[in-house]
Amino acid sequence: MKKLVVLLPILLSFFLAKAQNQDVHISLEAQGIVTTNNSVPFWLRANQFGSIPLSGGSGSLIGKIRKDYDTTKTYDWAASFEGRGNAGNNSKFILVEGFVKAHAGIFELKAGRSKDIVGLVDSTLSSGSFSISGNALGIPKISLGIPDFYSIPVLGKLFAFKATLANGYLGSVKVRTGEKPSDFKGYYMENTLSLKIGKPSWRFDFLASYNHEALWGNERRVFKRFELSPVDTYWYVLSGKLYQGSKVGNHLGSIDIGAQYKFDALTISVYRQSFYDIGALKSLANIADGLNGISLVNNKPIQSSFYWKKFLFEFLYTANQAGTLSSKPTKSGAENYYNNYEYAEGWSYNDIGLGTPFITTINDVKSKAGKTWQFFINNRVLALHAATQVYVNNWLYTAKLSYSKNMGTFENGTEIYRSLGGKLKYPPHYGTFKKVNQYSTFVEGLRPLRNGYSVGYDLAYDHGGLLYNSFGIILKLSKTFM
Repeated sequence: MKKLVVLLPILLSFFLAKAQNQDVHISLEAQGIVTTNNSVPFWLRANQFGSIPLSGGSGSLIGKIRKDYDTTKTYDWAASFEGRGNAGNNSKFILVEGFVKAHAGIFELKAGRSKDIVGLVDSTLSSGSFSISGNALGIPKISLGIPDFYSIPVLGKLFAFKATLANGYLGSVKVRTGEKPSDFKGYYMENTLSLKIGKPSWRFDFLASYNHEALWGNERRVFKRFELSPVDTYWYVLSGKLYQGSKVGNHLGSIDIGAQYKFDALTISVYRQSFYDIGALKSLANIADGLNGISLVNNKPIQSSFYWKKFLFEFLYTANQAGTLSSKPTKSGAENYYNNYEYAEGWSYNDIGLGTPFITTINDVKSKAGKTWQFFINNRVLALHAATQVYVNNWLYTAKLSYSKNMGTFENGTEIYRSLGGKLKYPPHYGTFKKVNQYSTFVEGLRPLRNGYSVGYDLAYDHGGLLYNSFGIILKLSKTFM
């Protein structure tokens, strides 16, 4: 908390000095939090970009300073800082966001930690993208790309695209080099390409994207003999090329498709993410898995005390993984989403999963849910998720209701499954994960007041066999200065 108090005046002075007459936004928010059962409920911590309160009774102070681009300029810079100080059963400062960026025309260079979501999903109400959902803190990185769709000036601007290449630093990661994992430096790579088909004058757009991410580092520890130069190593990471029959690093991603149609009254969007981890998707062996969503956005202006802004429904399925008996046999066997044999904590950053929060780490489940060597103890999930945003009497309400059927993993479950080469494998007879249902709800209310003040609250509740039953409430008071 002391760090936040010291940093905010310094950053405030800098932004005011450097960005006069620019689009600068500054705000402070105070929170009072109470949660039960020594747990923070699911939707108070999931997809919060790492901005998570303490369990029990606590208080938080959140400071934000942001300078946006001047949209009239071909060249400009922007920056953002967000810090959170928690005080309760202990104290903790969290740098939620801190980056600078510059653009020249359609190109952008960005460095630091930012709130990013990778993949084709709804940006505000989704249960979470498979690759990068905003569930964990952003990985500090440098990215170069075209962040917004650029319309190619031929064929009436029928085609548009955007793309990004990013490289980041994970800090210490646990790598299995013997009986116990050892800590080594780890790195992050991300490359994305998105395509949009639809003229600016059309009501209809078709969308497609390819997303490829990797956590890597310490290859000389992972491979018994490793002879690649640093440049060659990076090329193997970027391209996904095999080395000694295995990829260099922990790779995954998604191939997404979607469409939207703009009616006068509303916009309908649909999307589908298909997952890949160790290669089953190229033979469509795990095509049953995916995130499917539909959203409705109201295009009409607010004209009464009640106004619906957005509705969303998603269906997530990750239980196939090319491991079920009905799946097409593959050389790589079951996908085992987010887990990795070399990188002990799999697809996570600072002990929190990077992708969909419905795939659960061993730190979050009830102790009776079973133990395993795998960091992600539950990656075979069927989930239904509904969410909405509505205005009622000057209050903006956001509500989420989620149900999940949780089946553990193939290695800690009770089903026969396909392993390497399609061979059948039988799960262990001890420490098995018991299939359980889970329900999680969330309601947020926000109301603006005079002079830049606003008040609000969050309510969340978990009930089921996967997570500890818990209730949480957050009371919020914020002030916007600019």
